[in-house]
Amino acid sequence: MDASTAKEPSSIPPEAIALAGRMYNAARQGDMALLGQALPAGLPPNMTNEKGDTLLMLAAYHGHADTVRLLVQHGADPNRLNDRGQSPLAGAVFKKEDAVIEALLEAGADPEYGQPNALQCVEMFKQEETWRTKFDEAPGRGKAVPGNEVGGGRWEVAQIFGASNGQRTTTVSPPSHPDDDPFLYSPSVCTLLTPGSHRIRPRQHLTMSFGGQTPTIVVLREGTDTSQGKGQIISNINACMAVQATIKSTLGPYGGDLLMVDENGRQTITNDGATVMKLLDIIHPAARILVDIARSQDAEVGDGTTSVVVLAGEILKEVKEHVESGVSAQVIIKGLRRASQMAVNKVKEIAVSTDEGNRRETLTKLAATAMTSKLIKRNTDFFTKMVVDAVLSLDQDDLNEKLIGVKKIPGGSLTDSQFVNGVAFKKTFAYAGFEQQPKSFEDPKIVCLNVELELKAEKDNAEVRVEQVSEYQAIVDAEWQIIYKKLEAIHKTGAKVVLSKLPIGDLATQYFADRDIFCAGRVASDDMERVVQATGAVTQSTCSDILPDHLGTCGHFEERQMGGERFNFFEACPEAKTCTLILRGGAEQFIAEVDRSLHDAIMIVKRAIKNNTIVGGGGATEMEVSAYLHSFADKNIPHKQQAIIKSFARALEVVPRQLCDNAGFDSTDILNKLRVEHRKGKTWAGVDFQEEGVADMMERFVWEPALVKVNAIQAATEASCLILGVDETVRNEESQKPQAPGQMPPGAAQRAVRGRGRGMPRR
Repeated sequence: MDASTAKEPSSIPPEAIALAGRMYNAARQGDMALLGQALPAGLPPNMTNEKGDTLLMLAAYHGHADTVRLLVQHGADPNRLNDRGQSPLAGAVFKKEDAVIEALLEAGADPEYGQPNALQCVEMFKQEETWRTKFDEAPGRGKAVPGNEVGGGRWEVAQIFGASNGQRTTTVSPPSHPDDDPFLYSPSVCTLLTPGSHRIRPRQHLTMSFGGQTPTIVVLREGTDTSQGKGQIISNINACMAVQATIKSTLGPYGGDLLMVDENGRQTITNDGATVMKLLDIIHPAARILVDIARSQDAEVGDGTTSVVVLAGEILKEVKEHVESGVSAQVIIKGLRRASQMAVNKVKEIAVSTDEGNRRETLTKLAATAMTSKLIKRNTDFFTKMVVDAVLSLDQDDLNEKLIGVKKIPGGSLTDSQFVNGVAFKKTFAYAGFEQQPKSFEDPKIVCLNVELELKAEKDNAEVRVEQVSEYQAIVDAEWQIIYKKLEAIHKTGAKVVLSKLPIGDLATQYFADRDIFCAGRVASDDMERVVQATGAVTQSTCSDILPDHLGTCGHFEERQMGGERFNFFEACPEAKTCTLILRGGAEQFIAEVDRSLHDAIMIVKRAIKNNTIVGGGGATEMEVSAYLHSFADKNIPHKQQAIIKSFARALEVVPRQLCDNAGFDSTDILNKLRVEHRKGKTWAGVDFQEEGVADMMERFVWEPALVKVNAIQAATEASCLILGVDETVRNEESQKPQAPGQMPPGAAQRAVRGRGRGMPRR
C-alpha cells in the first residue's frame, strides 16, 4: 500500500486516533514500559502528531533522557524538525534539560540545525558557559541535511480496522524483556504509512493491548483532556503538597491564623483546619480529597482537622521518591496500609484509661488541650468550664451536640459570655400589644404550638357567593369565632407562656396581653426543639385537645436585654437535656472563630465521654509510633515494604516538627532529643513550649482522646492510598453555562424593543 491509498484525516477511525494519542502520551510521560514494547512490535519511531512533533521531540521537551535514548536505539531521528522548524535539541535547551541534551548530542544531534537552532538558544538563554564548547565539539554538528531525515518523511496514522471474531491473529513477544506481556497484533488492525510510497517494515502494524486481551476503545468527546501514568500520580502528589504547605502554618498552640476572603469580599479569620479547607478554592480534583478528610475528621472527632491534612500531605511527600524510582503504586499502597494498621494498634496499646472518679477533671484537661491552638487560649479556664458544663447537661446516652444552642451577640468582652442551663433565643417579631405582656414568670406553664394564630384576609383563589350583606357578615363572624375559640382553649390550659413556630398576629397578641400571658410566634425550629427538650412540653398542631401532660414548665422565665438585642430565657428547667452558650465579643469574625473553637472542644469532650482512653499531645504519640515502626521495620521486614513503612514512620514526625517550626523553635534539635528520649522508653516525651525543649506530656496535662489520633492516622492513610491509586485523569470539556432563571435568550431584548411602541403592521 502506498501513500496515495491513505485515508484522509477526517476519515481515520477514532480507534487509530486514540492509539496514536496513547503513544504520544507515553512519550510525554516517559513511559518506558509501554514504548519498550511498542517500538520492537512495529511502532514507527518517527511518527508525528498534528504539529509535526515526533515522539523524540515530546520526550525531550518533557525531560525524559532515558526515553530519548530508547527512541534513538529504535531509529528515532535526533534531527527531525517539527512544523515550526524546531529541533529536539533546541527544545531541550529551552527547557534546560541537561540530561536530555547530553543524550541527544551522543545520538548525533546537530546543534546548528533548525530555526532557531540549539546554538542560538544557548546564546538566547545565557547558557554559553555550559554548552558552547560541547556544541562546538558535537559529533553531529553540521551533518544534518534538510529533507534527508531518517525514514524519508512524516509517519501518519492512516487507518485502523477492528479485527473480526473469526480473524486469525498472531502473538509476537518483543525482545525488550522476557517477562513483558506480548503485543496482540493483526495485519489488518493498524497500517502506518509514509509519504512517497515508502513501505514499512513487515509486521509494522499494530498496537493493541497486553496479555492477549483486546482493549476497550473509549472515544471521548472533542476537547476532553486526559493524562495518565507516573507523571499523573506525581502531579496529584504535588497538588496535595501545595495544600499542605498552605495549612500547616496553623498547627499547634503557636500556629497562625489565616485571613480568608471569598469572591463576595466576606472575610473569615480562622485557624480551624476544616474551615480553612472548606474556604480554600481548590480546583485540582485530587487535592479536593484532602477537603473531604478534613470534613470527616471534624464531623467524627471535632479536633485534629489540621493534623490529618498535614499528615496526609507528608505521607505523599515521603512516598513520592518511591513513585519516581518506579515502585508500583500498589506496592506502596500495600505498605502504607500495613504501616497504618500497626500505628493504630500501637496507639491503642499505649493509650491510658481515665479514672471515672475524676471524670470532670479529665474532661477539663482534654477541652483545655483542644483550645490551646485557638483564639481563646488566653481564656482557657473560663471556656473549658463552660464546655464541660454544656456537654454534661445533655442526655448522656445520646450526647446530641445539636441540642447545645450557640447565640452570638456582638459587644462586650469574651468573659461576658454566659452558660444558660436551659434555652435562650432572640426575641421574635412581635405585633402591637406585646409591650403590655409580662416579661418574667416563676414556674410558668408553657405550651408549644405549630398553629397559626393570626386573622388574615380572604385566602387567595377563594370564592364565596352571597346574596345578602347579612350572609357576608355571618362569614366574617365565623372567622372571628374560630380564632377566638383557639385563643380561649389556650387560655383555659393555664399556660403563661405560649410559643408557636407559626405567626401569632396582633389580635392574639392583644388577647394574651389582656390575660397576662407571654407569647412569641415564628420561633425557629431548632429553638423550639430545645425548649421542648428542656421543659418537657409536647408540640401541638391543634388547640382543641391540649391536655395538662402536654404542657411544659421551667423554674424561671424572663425576657432580658443582651447587648443590642432582647432574649427570652428559660432557666432551671426540670428536664434540662439542652443548654445555650451566649457568646460575646467585639467583631463578628472574632465571635465566629470563638464558636468554631468551642465546637471543637465540645466534640472532644463528647468523644472522651464515650471513649475513656487518652494519649499525650505535643507530638509525643506520633514520635512513639514512629520509633516503633522504625524498629519493627528494621528487625522484621527485609523486602521493599521496609522502605515504605519507614517512609510512613518519617511522615509521622511532621507533627512535632511543624509544632516546633510554628513556635519558632529549632525543630532539628528538638526532634533529635525526642528520638533519644523515645529510644530510652519515655513514651510521652513531647514538645515543651514553656522551656523550648522536651517534657512529659502526661505530667503537663497535655491530653488528647486516643480516638483523635486513631481517626487521623486512618483518614490520612486512606486519602493517601486513594490519591496514589489514581493514575489517570479524564477532564470533560466545560459545558455551556446554564442560563440564569428569568434571563432573556440572546436577541430577545432587541426583538422586544423593536416590537414595542412602533405600531406593528396589521396582518
